[in-house]
Amino acid sequence: MFIGQIILNRRKELNMTQKQLAEKLNVTDRTISRWECGVSLPDVEMLKTVAKVLEVDVSYFYEDVKEKEINYTEEYDYERIKKYKMNSIVPFSLLAISILTSIIIKIFLFYLTAPMFLLSNIFTIINYLFGKGFSNKIIILIIIQLVSFIMSVVSIVLQSKNSISFKYFYKSKMYNKIYIDVDKKTNIIYIILAIISISLMIF
Repeated sequence: MFIGQIILNRRKELNMTQKQLAEKLNVTDRTISRWECGVSLPDVEMLKTVAKVLEVDVSYFYEDVKEKEINYTEEYDYERIKKYKMNSIVPFSLLAISILTSIIIKIFLFYLTAPMFLLSNIFTIINYLFGKGFSNKIIILIIIQLVSFIMSVVSIVLQSKNSISFKYFYKSKMYNKIYIDVDKKTNIIYIILAIISISLMIF
């Protein structure tokens, strides 16, 4: 018996309509219908609330949970996880190009300014180089850096959209630990790279 069926049976035992249950859970009756039909499932926290409203202990659902945990390979949508990772390739690539571009610009500026020991920050360096007649080269570098910055922004927007979409997907699932782990690991690496990218542009 799946969780939706358990919810349905218990609701009927309490002579409760879908609308009444929905009001107690602060969700729509359509959501209750989707649970009971097995189209979607309440997440872990919601299931605890459902158990309380239906006047049962959360262990009331454990038999079904254990059965599905044993068959977890069928429960998890690995195609969706693969899609999430594939959609992360472009944001990661843009960020990597941005970092590489910033490093190249830093090296070039270091080559031009090392003899003068003016490596305090990029703004001081640019002011110095403009004063030394390197305006054309610096304008080109500024344009390149601007493009690099735009790539970083686009990367952050794409990855945020990808992550939000994935979170929306796995929060509708009852068994979501693997989804959370994949999302967390991907975003930790991404955030580190984003910090490196932004730091290289500022300092």
